[in-house]
Amino acid sequence: MERLTQKALAAIQRHQMLEPGDGVVVGLSGGPDSVALGHILLRLRPELDLQLYLAHLHHGLRGQSAERDLALIQALAEKWQLPLAIERADVRGLARRRKLSLEEAGREARHAFLEGTRSSVGARRIALGHHADDAIETFLINLLRGAAAGGLSGIPPVRGAIIRPLIESTRPAILAYLQAHQLPWREDPSNRDLRFLRNRIRHQLLPELEALNPGVRKVLYRTLTALFEEDQALDWAAEKILGPAAVKGAEGLSWPRERLLAAPAGLRLVWYRRQIERWRGHLLGFSQAHLLALDALVCGPRPQAEIHLPGGLRARRSYENIELVTAKPAPSSTASELELMLPVPGRVIWPLSKSQSASITAEFASEPPRFSKARPMTAGKGDPQSRLGHCHAWLDPDRLPGPVSIRRFRPGDRIQPLGLAGTRKLKDVFMELKIPSDLRKVWPVIVAGSEIVWVPGYRIARRFKLEADCRRPLRLDFHWQ
Repeated sequence: MERLTQKALAAIQRHQMLEPGDGVVVGLSGGPDSVALGHILLRLRPELDLQLYLAHLHHGLRGQSAERDLALIQALAEKWQLPLAIERADVRGLARRRKLSLEEAGREARHAFLEGTRSSVGARRIALGHHADDAIETFLINLLRGAAAGGLSGIPPVRGAIIRPLIESTRPAILAYLQAHQLPWREDPSNRDLRFLRNRIRHQLLPELEALNPGVRKVLYRTLTALFEEDQALDWAAEKILGPAAVKGAEGLSWPRERLLAAPAGLRLVWYRRQIERWRGHLLGFSQAHLLALDALVCGPRPQAEIHLPGGLRARRSYENIELVTAKPAPSSTASELELMLPVPGRVIWPLSKSQSASITAEFASEPPRFSKARPMTAGKGDPQSRLGHCHAWLDPDRLPGPVSIRRFRPGDRIQPLGLAGTRKLKDVFMELKIPSDLRKVWPVIVAGSEIVWVPGYRIARRFKLEADCRRPLRLDFHWQ
């Protein structure tokens, strides 16, 4: 077994990437990294008892060059006798609709496609061809942008269903492997476009660093590996030493200030990050500066203070108690004026009364549901909270005419319900759902642009129903606290 295969197998075992009998979807772009990865996993298949599937996304961006990529991949799939999933994506259109860069849109489209393929074939893992040089470039990108140890630890070997068996191997070793086995591959011309920061680091910064120290890549990889291991250890230690924050449902977190004061600042910052990520499911929008601002609130001299954080969060200190909550809007002069943006993905706490609230969550699904509309709730018996307390809807996000927001009922509101002819007055819908009269004026109405999309407990508007070609369904969840 040659060196590259040995390193991949060692990485698989060290990071517990695979178990016997696993199904693995190999993301195959046609580039050298993915071709080498596919060939190595094919050779390891008997030893690891794997079920392999190939998957290729045609981004629709590079004309005939992309068609030649596809032809190469089809030839490899036939030679290796492996099933191949192919999908064509309008990445440029996705970027325009979602207001993303082409790079971000391409990443979203690939993730959705690979997750969908994994689900459809019943595989446990997705294997990607990232290697040590990719991790070094990511380290330098994050260093230039400003990041703590978590952001400087490069590309993780395992994240969720995604594994990277070549993460400890280098680009030269991969190219040597391809040549030794006479494997064909394709070069993406955009990899030399210096408008992209990663390419400037790869073709300009790293050669300059190597002129100063020929072994700089090994030094950088040892550094980011050490940072990754230390970050994992700090996460564990912060939880063990400081304990978890108290979770107040969807409303937020709280903890006593005193128990954090004796801890080192670095451990406190790791603890904040871990608590927020565990509660929200992500750290989108948070930087080291936000964690430092939170730490200043906790440890500062002011007994009562408040700061605003990304994602509509607000941290406030009241003497010895700290709370992290979803920021609520200022009171409206009339009931119908309240309107909150619903981040996608994200969550909003919706006030129903002084003592009651509901959470509304939006998230993209990794696989489409088996139905194309939300099941309407029946009026039924029992109190309203037991009947309407938890419901959800599926939508096609590409059909939405604008950002998603939540508002209250307005006189004259109507919806075009899926499965029914014509439109219905929301006033009649509320009566059908037997929503108490004191809640009708504050019941959430989900809108996009000026159109009503969904009323929790009822049907979605038919314009936004899922079709078979929807690649990334959007799920809305309503939970009445």
